[in-house]
Amino acid sequence: MVNGNLQMNVQNTVLSHSGSLLDLLKRVPGLIVSKMDDLTVIGRGAPLVMVNGREIKNKEELEAIRSIDIENIRVDRNPSSAHSASVKSVIYIKTIRHFKDMFSLQANNTFSVKRKVSDNPSVRFSLRKGIISSIFSYNYNHANDKIFETSSKSIFILPTH
Repeated sequence: MVNGNLQMNVQNTVLSHSGSLLDLLKRVPGLIVSKMDDLTVIGRGAPLVMVNGREIKNKEELEAIRSIDIENIRVDRNPSSAHSASVKSVIYIKTIRHFKDMFSLQANNTFSVKRKVSDNPSVRFSLRKGIISSIFSYNYNHANDKIFETSSKSIFILPTH
């Protein structure tokens, strides 16, 4: 705790090997990440997320950042008046390197077999150049009823800076 805020140092810890930033945020005390990757600070609701002082408006950007590139995370449950009155909590994320230009390609496939077969392949392409950020995502879902078990595997992630 630093000035009443929860601060987690990630660099050079086992947390830096969590995977994506969203995977890392699942390990932050007092923070809930839903199955749909929505963030909630317990008792405060949906937080404002800032990475290196820049507001993140799309949760796909959080998936594009690797946990190994995170220096620390700070959860502010009582943000200052610098933010609007509707902001009840802020998550500040500081990276080791400041991302100016970024390219990321993710391919995932979720496949499950029980009584029926279900398959959900997806591809996500992210690009950030200066102040422009673009994300293209394609998902296909072939699902049958009566799914009892699901397994998920990330096939490859290729972020470059």
